[in-house]
Formats: sequence, C-alpha cells, structure tokens
Amino acid sequence: SPCSPTVSIDADCPVGNVKVTWSNIEKICGHSDDVLKYYLYYKPTVGEEYLKIATLSHTANLNYLLDDIPLIAGCYAVQAEDSSKNVSKLSTDFCIDNCPEFELPNIFTPNGDGVNDFFMAIKVRQIKQINLNIIDRWGNHVFDTKDPYFKWNGHNKEGNKISDGTLFFVCDVYEPRLTGIVKRTIKGYLELAR
Repeated sequence: SPCSPTVSIDADCPVGNVKVTWSNIEKICGHSDDVLKYYLYYKPTVGEEYLKIATLSHTANLNYLLDDIPLIAGCYAVQAEDSSKNVSKLSTDFCIDNCPEFELPNIFTPNGDGVNDFFMAIKVRQIKQINLNIIDRWGNHVFDTKDPYFKWNGHNKEGNKISDGTLFFVCDVYEPRLTGIVKRTIKGYLELAR
C-alpha cells in the first residue's frame, strides 16, 4: 500500500483561515506511483475521533483551504489511496490551537450620548460562553450574563438605573482549545459614570 503523506499547516488564527498541505507521495516512496485519492481528516480536540472532511482527487492541488471558520483548533491528518484501493496509514497528526481573546473595559458612561453607553466586551474572538457577574459596592448582585456579546445599559434586573460609582465584576471565560474547553477567570473593577 502507499506510504503516508506528510502534513503541514499554515494558519491565520485571528482571521480564521487554515490551509492544510501534504506531500506528493508518488515522488517519495515506491508502490505509491498510482495514487488516485487523498482523504483529509479532522478532529476538533486531541481526545476525539477523526472525521473525514474531504476527498480530493490526486490531480487536485495537494492542499485544502478552510476559509473564515470561527474556530481553527483541531488536528488534521491525510491518507492516500491507490488504484487498487490500498489505503495508506494516516499521516502523523498536525494540530493547531485557537487564539481566543476576551477583554472587558474598566469604565462606561450610560448617559445616552451614543459613546460608551453600554458595558460590553472590547474584544471577543473564539469564545463560546462566559459567566459574568457584576456586584455593586454594597455587595448587591446587579447584572449577570452568559453571552460573550452582551451589552449592559447600567440598569438592574428590575429595570432601575443603578447609581454611579465603582462596581466589581467576576467573569469566567470558556475558551475552546485543542485540549477541550478551558476556563479562565478575570476579575476587576468597573467605573459607572453618567
């Protein structure tokens, strides 16, 4: 049967592009001069099983572009098949990770002037979920959300404006990584100034 291709990856994490390239085994080892197909496999985390995501005729380019994908983490492998339907061993895994980002501001001014009227994340990339809790200086719970794209207007659950001043927040950020979901906790103070 044919020998295994060698895989390499060129990824642009912030943009969400992954280009998987593999070697042309016809020129590398004997018994591989009649390769007809390459199979591309993917798994989102190290511990999962591979799924076939593409079948490429050997006349195609020896690469595959995954474009504008929200999460790039995963492992990729390639297999070759010859004209007698002999299939190579899977290539060695090539794994890449996400580059998640989540950042909160430390001030907002919900005064209706159209600038900084909401408390919301400054940066959100490759975040599946958060668990944000905001507490006022007297220890009262004033806001919570699980949505990384939240917009908070400075009102409590009853719909009343909370008073200006310093608030405290705790936010668990759930980042999808190659090993699975990783929790990162950020804590800080937030100034509400109308």
